[in-house]
Amino acid sequence: LQELRQIRPGLRAIIFTGFNDEDDIVESMKLGATDYLSKGRASVLLARVQNALAEDTDREVKTLLENLENHQLEFKSSARWDLRQSKLNHELEQVIVKTVAGFLNSEYEGVLLIGVDDQRNPIGLMHDYRTVRPQNRDGFQTFLTNLILEACGKDLNSFIRVDFPVVAGYEICRVSIRPAPRPVFVAVGNLQHFYLRTGNATN
Repeated sequence: LQELRQIRPGLRAIIFTGFNDEDDIVESMKLGATDYLSKGRASVLLARVQNALAEDTDREVKTLLENLENHQLEFKSSARWDLRQSKLNHELEQVIVKTVAGFLNSEYEGVLLIGVDDQRNPIGLMHDYRTVRPQNRDGFQTFLTNLILEACGKDLNSFIRVDFPVVAGYEICRVSIRPAPRPVFVAVGNLQHFYLRTGNATN
């Protein structure tokens, strides 16, 4: 474990062993083990792994929220609900598409966080959830995935990952985007637009 943590300091390790030695448990925890399980407790291993991964996700997102928007990071309050006018606004959907397309055309991986205000405070997705069917995370994920792939190309499905971390009690949406293997154009009316992420903006 000590050697592994030298290679990857942030590694979260669960010790799974056939022995249940108290001194070994103490030493493992000192070295930074997340958990320690004997093989007789294999039934709880999956739950412990899921908890460790969830904690990793929470920590990653909190770190992102400490940063300002940049060439790899963008925040949006919502995907389609206009918080100022308190109504559905389809123009906001195109802003999401533009942002994702810009990241796809970039040479760097990018992250779009939806449900975060301009001050980087998580505000959640409940307003957006009410505009989709079913009115929950699954409905929103289906809407968002379809929106992006129909605009950018269904062949790019594997370059976009959507998950829903919880921060400060609010469920937000994280869209992780890898650079596309081809130029991505988005249709706006009769024109094809090429968007590119430059600094903290998409142009």
